[in-house]
Amino acid sequence: SIDAFLVNKILSRRKCTSVCARIFDMFGKLEPVRLRLKHDLRQLIRENPDWDHPISSVKFARWTENFKIIQDCRDIMYTRCIVPENAINLIPRYWIFADASDIGIMLVVYVQFEVPGNKWSGSHFLGKSFLAPDDMTIPKKELSALNLAANIKVVLDRALDEFNGTVYVCGDSEISLAWVTYENVKLETFHRNRVNNIRSKVSLDNLHHVISSENCA
Repeated sequence: SIDAFLVNKILSRRKCTSVCARIFDMFGKLEPVRLRLKHDLRQLIRENPDWDHPISSVKFARWTENFKIIQDCRDIMYTRCIVPENAINLIPRYWIFADASDIGIMLVVYVQFEVPGNKWSGSHFLGKSFLAPDDMTIPKKELSALNLAANIKVVLDRALDEFNGTVYVCGDSEISLAWVTYENVKLETFHRNRVNNIRSKVSLDNLHHVISSENCA
C-alpha cells in the first residue's frame, strides 16, 4: 500500500514515481491531479536528479499530501460516456476546451447528442494534461494548448469515424486566438508553426473564445 512508503519517513524520487505510475486513468478523469504530480516530479528532479537520494523535508510533506490525494481518488465513481436513450440521432458534436497555467496545459473533451426539446446532452469524454517549459510565456502556452487541441481533434476524427461529428475547439486566450486568425501579420517561427498546424486541422468557423470562468479546462 501507499502507506508502506511513509513508514520509515524516507522517500526517494523512485518511490514517488512508482506511486504515480500506479494510477490507471484511461479517460483522463484525474488529469488535474496527474498534472500536479507531473509538476512535483519535475521539482524533485531539479532538487536532486538521483533516483534513490532521500528527498528534502519540504518535498516529503508535499508528497505525503500527494499520496493521500491518490488514495482518496480510489473512491471516485467513473461514469461511462454513453449515447442518451432519448437521443434524436447518432450524430454527435465534440467540444475541446484548452487552457494553460504556469505549470502546464490542460485539455478536456466533451461530447453532446441532440435530445428532444431543442437541447443537447453533455458528457465528459477525455482529458489530457501536459507540462510546459517554465520559461514560456502564458500566451505562448495558450497557443501551444490550442495546437495540442488541434492534434486531439485529429485523434477524435480517426478513432471515432463511426460517430463522426463536428468538433469545436475553445480557448480563453484572446491573444493566442488572434495569432491563429491573423491573415497578413508576420509571426515568429514559434507562432507560425503552431498557427499553421492549427489552421490545417481546425476550421476557423469551429474555433471559439470562451471566457475563463466558463472554461471547463
